[in-house]
Amino acid sequence: MQSTETSAGDNSVLSYTAIGFAVLMVLLSQFLFKTMLSRIDLSSPVKSKFANYVSAFIVRAALVEGSTLLNIVVVLLSGSYLNMGVAVVLLLILISLRPQKAKVIEDLKIYYPDVLD
Repeated sequence: MQSTETSAGDNSVLSYTAIGFAVLMVLLSQFLFKTMLSRIDLSSPVKSKFANYVSAFIVRAALVEGSTLLNIVVVLLSGSYLNMGVAVVLLLILISLRPQKAKVIEDLKIYYPDVLD
C-alpha cells in the first residue's frame, strides 16, 4: 500500500524546481517579448502595430503568470514560505510589466500624425 503523504525531500525538489521554472520563465518572457517587438513593421498602420504589441504583451504576461501559479500550487502542496515569497515577487513583476502609454509609444515609434490614422 502506498502512502499519500510526500516526504520532505520531495517537497524541496518540487519547491526548487518551481523556483527554477520561475526564473526561466521571466527570462524567456523578456526574450520573446523583445523578439516579437523587433518583428513589428514600424511602417505599418498604428492599429496593426498595436495588435502585434498586444500579442507580444499577452505572451510575456502569460509566461510570468504561469510560473506564478505554479509557485502558488507548490505553496498549497508543501507550505513552503520560499515559494510564497517567489510568488509574491512574480506578482510584483507582473504588475510592473503592465503597458504604460509612454512605453508603448516609445516601443512602437508612434508619432502624432500616426495617431490620426
